[in-house]
Amino acid sequence: MDLRETLREQLGKTGRMLLGVTGDVTEEEGAARPQGLAPIVWQVGHVTYYDALLVQEVLGGPLEVPEQYGEWFKQGSSGQGDFPPLADVRAAAERVHARVLELVDRDLAQPLDGGPAYSDLGSALMFTLVHRSWHTGKIMTLRALVGKPIMF
Repeated sequence: MDLRETLREQLGKTGRMLLGVTGDVTEEEGAARPQGLAPIVWQVGHVTYYDALLVQEVLGGPLEVPEQYGEWFKQGSSGQGDFPPLADVRAAAERVHARVLELVDRDLAQPLDGGPAYSDLGSALMFTLVHRSWHTGKIMTLRALVGKPIMF
């Protein structure tokens, strides 16, 4: 398996995991903030927002999510707010995920300004894997705290 195949496979897995661990979450559970933690809807929206920023940086065009995602889901935000329904955020995550997969066929050496996180498209896609996995783990904790069964 070459690097592109591996990236495509792993991005596919992390995208399915993020959607999978939220598929049975109700709107109420998705908005819950047990122990003051950022809710499930914020976790999914956050990942989706940064995936969309990467797509926009590489492919150009409009941002693949509503402009308000930057206000609601940016790094360092509190996880408080009037978020859109989890179902809408999940739908956006699914759309953006499909666009992220398109990046695998681009020039992986394309320079990007990812600060300390990455410097080119290949490393940005690797960072995306880590980022998605990190927040999927957070969602798993939140699931347990709202009484959902453990997955995996």
